[in-house]
Amino acid sequence: MFEQLNQFFSPKAIAIIGATEREGAIGNVVVRNFRVSNYQGNVYPVNPRYEEVEGFFCYANVQDIKEKIDMAIIAVPSEHVELSVRDCVKQGIRNVLIFSSGFAEMDEAGVKKQDDLVAYCKQEGVRILGPNTLGMINVHEDLALMFQDVGYTVYKKGEVGLVAQSGATGSQVLSMASEEKVGFSYMVATGNQPDLDTIEVLDYYIQDEQTKVAAFYMEGVPSGKRFLSMAEKALEVNKPVVGIKSGRSTAGQKAALSHTASLTGSNEIFDVAAKKYGVTIVEGFEQLIDTLKIFQSGKRPRGNRVATVVVSGAVGILLADAIELNGLQMADLTQETKEKLRQQVASYCSVENPVDIASTFILNEQVFPHAAQTLVDAKEVDMIIIHLPVPTALDPTKFAKMFINIAKTTDKPIFVVPTGLESEMAGVRHYLTENNVPAYRHIEAAVQSAKSIHQYESTRQKHIDKPTTTSSKLSIMIDSNEHLIEENSVKEIMRNHGVPVPNSILVSNVEEISKLSGIAYPVVAKISSVDIAHKSDVGGVMLNIENKEKLKNAYHSILSNVRSSYPEAKIDGLFVEEMVTERFIEFFVGVQNDELFGPVLTCGLGGIFVEVLNDVSRKLGFVSKEEARQMIESLNGVAILKGTRTNVTYDIDALAEAISNISQIANSLEGDWEDFEINPLVVFEEGKGVLALDGLITLKSTSIPIS
Repeated sequence: MFEQLNQFFSPKAIAIIGATEREGAIGNVVVRNFRVSNYQGNVYPVNPRYEEVEGFFCYANVQDIKEKIDMAIIAVPSEHVELSVRDCVKQGIRNVLIFSSGFAEMDEAGVKKQDDLVAYCKQEGVRILGPNTLGMINVHEDLALMFQDVGYTVYKKGEVGLVAQSGATGSQVLSMASEEKVGFSYMVATGNQPDLDTIEVLDYYIQDEQTKVAAFYMEGVPSGKRFLSMAEKALEVNKPVVGIKSGRSTAGQKAALSHTASLTGSNEIFDVAAKKYGVTIVEGFEQLIDTLKIFQSGKRPRGNRVATVVVSGAVGILLADAIELNGLQMADLTQETKEKLRQQVASYCSVENPVDIASTFILNEQVFPHAAQTLVDAKEVDMIIIHLPVPTALDPTKFAKMFINIAKTTDKPIFVVPTGLESEMAGVRHYLTENNVPAYRHIEAAVQSAKSIHQYESTRQKHIDKPTTTSSKLSIMIDSNEHLIEENSVKEIMRNHGVPVPNSILVSNVEEISKLSGIAYPVVAKISSVDIAHKSDVGGVMLNIENKEKLKNAYHSILSNVRSSYPEAKIDGLFVEEMVTERFIEFFVGVQNDELFGPVLTCGLGGIFVEVLNDVSRKLGFVSKEEARQMIESLNGVAILKGTRTNVTYDIDALAEAISNISQIANSLEGDWEDFEINPLVVFEEGKGVLALDGLITLKSTSIPIS
């Protein structure tokens, strides 16, 4: 597969079906791009109306070409595309790039036309880029397979591979980033992507030796499993993946669907999936380019400790605020580092962090490189941010060269922020970035990029050190003609898989209450019915029942309430369990079986923390006990579990183990299930454990095997 894609990205012979002399037409622009490029391969225009197009000999039919063709570009109306593809198949061409629109992005008829075309191509072993695509560029080979005129455009050659569903977006990012001295290996626009899609292109970049960083613009996720597989492979070979995921709002989702026939999916879950494997998600073009600057430099921090050099106390304060607000740490400089700084830094300037050299660099230009080199050498510093507000009269490029030379001596990321008039500072910024010292227009962008590189490297190191874990599959089968697995059965599953549940029993009629034994009062009584997910909403729950007589009364009351609300509900009886009387905190744990990415676990303190404050943590896939503890620690409400203001601490260790076990259950479920919810999971005081007081599995189909 990789070898076939090589012919897409580096074809040696190309046919252009629909080539034309008509100026401005798609079939003309793509041929003209070859005329003005340095492409070294052979180009074969195809159109029976012409003998020559833009100086190239033109063939009447693709089958008239004698040479082996690596790729065919199809630039004809959509109604003629299938016939052109069939001609390519007869000629032995197995790669086609289809510019034509009028397919799935239009209407149902277009969807069928596209599906039929793709089915035929798969049958014949033909790979498709498009339809409805702007095309692609191999920057290193000056190869522009696009209907956009690139004759006078110069893209910077480099090691970033860009893929975008939107061709206009890809082209815009390529132009903007090249201006900022971010270099590229490829840009591919996938269009409707019914065959070659964004994920497969990213996969190619991960294997491609010329590409060190992969970037994307994505509207819909073609396959969650393939996305995760690609991201994990990228992490393992140390190739950062950075991208924009659009369609995050309701309006954006509708626009994406009409744009490239995309289904955008749940962006919240996409973000969780991306974070798991270190994929950096950014908000817009400028942030994408800023992030690519640091990733293309190849520098990686060992931690999150940032030191700064400034010439203004106010800028130092703003930097310190931005660093802390982005989850980074202001490095605590040692006495040794401060003494070394003081060798050049004036006595009236600060050698704390931020290191404030004020305007002393005007008279002593060595103070700038000395401060930077000292921080590079300091073991307590992982990254350095330098504020460079040097006017052109003092030659800021001279200082830029100093920082470039220092950067060559270290693996620590160095970020520079040249500030002043854009007309004066743009050249300095570009010069620094081109020499692997990422430079930014403002301090917030530098700090955001520092955060991105730290998060990536931290995730990569954890992935390297993480032991392999697998979810075992067992053979318990639950048959159901309903839409959910009710509480009694779910609690049995949890009990068998290490999640503590209360002592309980199912009572199918009131007479059984008289014979009830093995249950300590007070008890809770709940309706048992596969038709009722939320029991308390229909009067299906009664608390603090103190004896058998009151339990009998509760039985009649609960059944009356339920039958009044749901007369057709199937009722198995009353679920009776011992009531919790000890002090506890309520916790919520839920697992959503996402259609793209699989089980996504969400946890948080119960009540207002989940429903109003949205104080939750999410992770994708199996969650180890240590990861569960990290999820708990990330909650704003963790202070309550730790006894803040009350001096009562709760059993975080048992909670983490229960969350991990719930994750194990969810990742062992096979079949069409939607949600697995435990609410509440109560947490007792330190050393006393947890109990799952309720549990529910919602199904999509009629049967489900579970572990």
